[in-house]
Amino acid sequence: MSSIMFENINDDSDNPNTEHIPNALVVFGAGMDGVDIMSRRYPELLERAVELSPLHNIKKCLPPTLWMCGTTDEFYEQNKNFAKLMVDKGNEINFITYEGMEHGFFHYGRHENRCFHDTIHRIEDFLKSLKFLNS
Repeated sequence: MSSIMFENINDDSDNPNTEHIPNALVVFGAGMDGVDIMSRRYPELLERAVELSPLHNIKKCLPPTLWMCGTTDEFYEQNKNFAKLMVDKGNEINFITYEGMEHGFFHYGRHENRCFHDTIHRIEDFLKSLKFLNS
């Protein structure tokens, strides 16, 4: 997400003429609050946390997005809040919740593969709706 939202965060070796925005985006529950993430996992980056945090830099910048998250995912509330704020700014996000599902619920081998197959079908339908896949 950050690579899409922040144009000023690049490696010196990055080609600034390379288009970095995808035509579509599929997201599974992800940490959107950089302050929370940096304080828990990367304290050496805490000074830059707000600058690097998608949740603290809401703007219209995303391609059409399919976002799937389980309601018991530790990042569910962050994801739901972020998606709502981004939609309010004009981003097209289809936020789909999976009741009672945890972080990584869609992994092959979990839940008798029901969620794996369901998310694959939703991704295919999403990409077909954008004409990236044939119907």
